Amino acid sequence: MTQQEDDRWALPLRGMQVTAVRQTSDPSQCVVTLAGGTELTFNGPAELTLGPAAAPGAVPLAAEQWEKLVGSIVVSAVAFKSGGLRAVFNSGHHLNVRGDDAKGPNWRQLQGN
Repeated sequence: MTQQEDDRWALPLRGMQVTAVRQTSDPSQCVVTLAGGTELTFNGPAELTLGPAAAPGAVPLAAEQWEKLVGSIVVSAVAFKSGGLRAVFNSGHHLNVRGDDAKGPNWRQLQGN
């Protein structure tokens, strides 16, 4: 069940395992598949870091390193009304997708089985 706050929604992804990460032919697009077939698709500015969520100390990972998410578990996933998304994984990875107030979200969630 999605919980709504003033500026965000807590997405019901906690405890789901990442089963695949796929980069598309468009370098700004990535698909993260979770157990049960749920897919998160990112279209636009997204950053995956390891360690602290923000500077100093955040280490951004190149797109080809996103495969390191496979096997990790979602600890927290929050969608912001500004269109952004933040997900934290038990591996220490933090995924941040910037939103665009004018255009809406740069991500989408497709429910699996």
